[in-house]
Amino acid sequence: MSDSNEALKVKPMFNLVFLEWEEAPSVWDKSGLVRPDNYRGMHYTGTVISVGPDVWELVPGDRVFFDQFPNDHSIENKFNEGDKRYAFIPETWIHATIDERTLAGNV
Repeated sequence: MSDSNEALKVKPMFNLVFLEWEEAPSVWDKSGLVRPDNYRGMHYTGTVISVGPDVWELVPGDRVFFDQFPNDHSIENKFNEGDKRYAFIPETWIHATIDERTLAGNV
């Protein structure tokens, strides 16, 4: 995927969700809390880019919390493209959608 728009053309199969994994901020806007650099990669939120035909609860553009290591299995279908990180995960690994109006920058 050399062009950033190519990520939008990916069509997952079955119950898979293709998402852009968000990088954790160093400092949370509202609280001013600082996250140490070694914990920034442990931030499990992302934005759904596309969904497979068996995904019922999500649509592209949803921001979600997801489990990176369910049942002691790491996400093997992840990759970086430039400065962005992407992953294919089953819908069942997603725990919640994030309502931006409620969180207002706290995640």
